[in-house]
Amino acid sequence: MITDIFFILMAALLPGLVFSYVLFDKGQIFERILFSICLSMSMLTIAFLNLNAFFGVPVSLTNVAVVSVALTIPSAAYFFHKHKKFK
Repeated sequence: MITDIFFILMAALLPGLVFSYVLFDKGQIFERILFSICLSMSMLTIAFLNLNAFFGVPVSLTNVAVVSVALTIPSAAYFFHKHKKFK
């Protein structure tokens, strides 16, 4: 139960939230959360459409977690580099 909630939040919020901080510096938290959910769902959908079409990767809970983290890491690295907190 807790694992499912964690994976849903990680897949539905984390990639888009980090990417929204890369795109926009300011904004209200409610707008940012709504935008990040839409952005996460669209990024994961496009990623899995391409992964399934070209490499035959099935959609599973583990694959969703891996792709979600793989989409988050470059955005987070760029955000920290942009704000000089990377050092």
